[in-house]
Amino acid sequence: MQEESKYNIPSLSHPDSISEKGVFSLLDAFPEPVFMVDAQGTIQEANVALSSRFSRKPSDCIGLNIYELLSNELLLPEIADNRRKKAEEVFLTGKRLSFDDEQDGRFYRSTIYPVPHAEGSITKLLIVVQDITESRHAEKEAKNGWLFIQAIIDATPGTFCLLDSKGRILALNPYLCEQVVGKSSGEMTGTNSMELVHPDDRSQLGHSMKKVLIEGSEEAAEVRILIKDGPEYRWFLLKSRRIVIDGNNLLIVIGTDINDQKQAEQALALSEQKFRSIAEQLDAEVFIFDSDGIITYVSPATERISGFIPDEMINHSFTEFIHEDDRQRGVEKFLDMLTNHESSKTRESLVRCRRKNGTFFWGEVRAKIHNGDGIGIIGLLFDITARKRHETFKAFRLHILQMSESNTMEDLLRVIVDEAEKYTESTIGFFHYLGDDSPDDSLQVLSTSVKTSMNREESNDQHPSLTGALFWADALNQGKPVINNNLNHLLEQHGSWPEKHPDLKRLLVVPVERGGKVVAMIGVGNKTQDYDENDLGWVTSLAEIAWDIVARKLAEQSKQEMQAMLLQSQKMELIGQLAGGIAHDFNNMLGVILGNIEMAMTQQPLNGLLQRNLMNILSAVNRSSDLTTQLLAFAKEQAVMPLVVELNTMVQNLLSMLRRIIGENITIVWIPDSHRSLIKVDPSQIDQILVNLCINARNAISDTGTITIETGCWQCIKNSDSPSQSSRIPGDYVTLTVTDTGCGIDKEHLPHIFEPFFTVNKQGKGMGLGLATVYGIVKQNNGYIDCQSEPGKGTTFRIHFPRHKGGYLDFDDPEELLPSGSCTLETILIVEDDPDILNLCRLELEKNGYKVLPANTPDEALNLAMSSSETIHLLLTDVVMPQMNGCDLAKKLLGIMPHLKTLFMSGYTPDVIDYPDMFDVRINYIQKPFTLKTLLLSVQNLLKQENSSS
Repeated sequence: MQEESKYNIPSLSHPDSISEKGVFSLLDAFPEPVFMVDAQGTIQEANVALSSRFSRKPSDCIGLNIYELLSNELLLPEIADNRRKKAEEVFLTGKRLSFDDEQDGRFYRSTIYPVPHAEGSITKLLIVVQDITESRHAEKEAKNGWLFIQAIIDATPGTFCLLDSKGRILALNPYLCEQVVGKSSGEMTGTNSMELVHPDDRSQLGHSMKKVLIEGSEEAAEVRILIKDGPEYRWFLLKSRRIVIDGNNLLIVIGTDINDQKQAEQALALSEQKFRSIAEQLDAEVFIFDSDGIITYVSPATERISGFIPDEMINHSFTEFIHEDDRQRGVEKFLDMLTNHESSKTRESLVRCRRKNGTFFWGEVRAKIHNGDGIGIIGLLFDITARKRHETFKAFRLHILQMSESNTMEDLLRVIVDEAEKYTESTIGFFHYLGDDSPDDSLQVLSTSVKTSMNREESNDQHPSLTGALFWADALNQGKPVINNNLNHLLEQHGSWPEKHPDLKRLLVVPVERGGKVVAMIGVGNKTQDYDENDLGWVTSLAEIAWDIVARKLAEQSKQEMQAMLLQSQKMELIGQLAGGIAHDFNNMLGVILGNIEMAMTQQPLNGLLQRNLMNILSAVNRSSDLTTQLLAFAKEQAVMPLVVELNTMVQNLLSMLRRIIGENITIVWIPDSHRSLIKVDPSQIDQILVNLCINARNAISDTGTITIETGCWQCIKNSDSPSQSSRIPGDYVTLTVTDTGCGIDKEHLPHIFEPFFTVNKQGKGMGLGLATVYGIVKQNNGYIDCQSEPGKGTTFRIHFPRHKGGYLDFDDPEELLPSGSCTLETILIVEDDPDILNLCRLELEKNGYKVLPANTPDEALNLAMSSSETIHLLLTDVVMPQMNGCDLAKKLLGIMPHLKTLFMSGYTPDVIDYPDMFDVRINYIQKPFTLKTLLLSVQNLLKQENSSS
């Protein structure tokens, strides 16, 4: 609903309607069009203003339709349609209605009044049309003006706010919102500005603002403003000015933070006694100059800041104590303040000030006119050396970090040392990064100037021993910075410098400590004047930057080494996968060769030469089978299959391979135990243990040497006093000992040798996984491993396996085969994806009286099992096959035939082998390549178990 008509239309019946009688007497009094229509829009009454719009007399308009006039004569069909709808709405609601529309760039407001009939029904409407174009333009201009004012407010530095005559906030700039009040503009708009003012200052400020509103003058007031809900208040200089907007008196208030200046002014406003008392407690130097620039007062803080005592400065010109390059600018500022002495403004400037020792420091001066005994200058001098140093080092640190991407650690450290030389005005600079083993094992970096000088003198660029250098011994031993401005005195007591060593007069050394240990040192020397705390600050900051660079570079180096180890590990894993695949394929081929040789050797008669040739082939196949077993162990593709083995025999069979691995320059001495050494372990794990220990020993031997492998017996006694045996299970053990004559292992490294990836070898000489693998295998088999080593003499690894007390089985031991053809015609389902292996197994089993159902795939085997009328007694299956593995096939067939026995065969057993009963009984699994005799023994024994159990 729009605003109401500016004309006072009388209401005689109720607030939203008007009587026809009252209207008729007023129609011609309106300068705007006023007319009355019925429900069809027919004009009943009209004033002159309306009739003139249509170039007619009022009487000529009576009876015409207002909507047709608008549409046809004024060509405003859309406006006519809209006004008709609004009129219909008033007829329906009986409520007065106002709305705006636009005609040829001008804006009109129509107000429709319902005119009630005597019976109370609405039969006519009184319509007043106002031209509101000018007011619309005024509103737009006011809005644009307000946006312009807000833009100025936002851009104004310091605090800025616009207040109404009652002190309420109408607008404020972001600085006042964010930095001072800590609230949003929306939260502050409409609040009383006096709530932000200290209670003690409100009366003064209120009086000042009232004066501005009444007189239109500009007033200034110093008040305390609440900072972000307190409790802190800060002093602000508030300047107020009156402005008039739309006839309303408003206040513009601009504020400047004068808190620091106010504190200084308050100190200066005290009496001389109080002034001196306060001045002597300030960290800043307080000074007073007369109109000639002569120092008349300086606070005691000057001695701490510059080294001068007050009496050495009083009655001297201030220009004597600033850098010559800053004097002209200082004099100009001084004269400008004297010229404008009526101004109470505090001036700020930066200047380099002289210390008593001749060095300079950056000072921040805050000064103003002083009207004491005469016109002069009073001010504060702050030592901003630390701030300047921080700014300088922030930029320098960023520069160094940018350089670190493309420069070596030594180059970066040299840049830092050069910077230390420059800031301390020294001629010698150095940095020492101390190694882990000894202080003399370190990275030593000289500054560019020293490096150039030493090269020019053809020096060997060597430093004296860090532990023997007198001039930095205290820094190294105590971990504290050392300043020595009289090294000649030290030399008189302890002797001369080493040959070709720079002649040092003064020295400053800063150690870098991490974890209570000195890890690096940075130093400068031969400054023309004595080193002081300022020099120490520069060098200390640079020492931190230097150590950041060292730590960053060491971390990058460690990351690169770990990445290299990871890549090597991944490469070895890929090689292992390749080896496992090759071994699997070889086992299948060897199985075919082995089976055919066995069949050929059963043919009679065989002449001697042919039999020897077949035996040679058989021997080569067996050696090849051993090789594939070792490949599978290397690839870690074999499932852990503990068997009872004779350790002496295992080691004896591995000796030839171990000699090939370690090379001809190292001798292997084999000392077997005289007793039979039975242990229960996966044979491939013994291979892994010996290979890893021998490779470890080979790496420890630099040229020629000896590796001794020995077996023996050991008994662990309960309640042993030995700490190493107290946690071990008592009993009999078989020992495997490997001793080398290599370099040995340092004492501090011994506790870590079994940790994964721990290695003391150079990069590329090992990944640190060998001993960790050995340790894991030993623990997996309930054993123990000890290591004894002495640097320079060698290392001994002694492994204890629990002695096996049961019987000893070996596939090569003679076994009694049932006579050929004496089997009970059991049915065997063979599943093998290699057709040659499948055919050999089928022929051998059929030759020995078994009925065989051969299948080339698991799906074919399932179909045979479902369609066969025979009872299948045994499943002989490969493990890894297309479609599904042998374990899953066995599970499916057991669901159909619960009493089915299963015998697995495989060239290798990867992770898919998860059949729970697979390794519970030794005969349930045979490793490819196997002999036909082994196959028959396994089948007969497994079926024999079935018959005995049934």
